[in-house]
Formats: sequence, C-alpha cells, structure tokens
Amino acid sequence: MNLRLPRPLELFVLAFNLHSVHHRHPGLHWFELRAAFHADADEWHLGWATAVARQLRGPVPEPALLGLEPLTPSR
Repeated sequence: MNLRLPRPLELFVLAFNLHSVHHRHPGLHWFELRAAFHADADEWHLGWATAVARQLRGPVPEPALLGLEPLTPSR
C-alpha cells in the first residue's frame, strides 16, 4: 500500500509510505523508491490521514474479515 504523504514527511520517514514499491523492488535504497514509483506508473492507495484513521478504528474481527459467521465451539 502506497500512502500519499507530503514530500518533507516522506523524507523524514525514509519513504516508508512507498510500501508497495518497496515490495516490488526490495533491493532499492529508500531514496530510489520515488523514482521507481513514477517509473512503474504506480498509484496512491490512501492518504496518510485516512490510513491513520483506519488504524485507530482497531482490528477487524475475523468473522467480518472472512465474511463468515463465527463458529461455535464443539463439545
């Protein structure tokens, strides 16, 4: 997931926001990730504030994540 971040903040976090790019090109240095992002015509998935808000909402319960009802324990 690539998070849109103001450039100075991106430099401060060593391009941590370009996570998808890092996984496609694990051998690149942090300062080369922005160029790879543009070369791949990659896209931003979320803004930073939206990503923070998602984290603050807490974990997604497993049944909702899987789209299943929780199983009752068998005895």
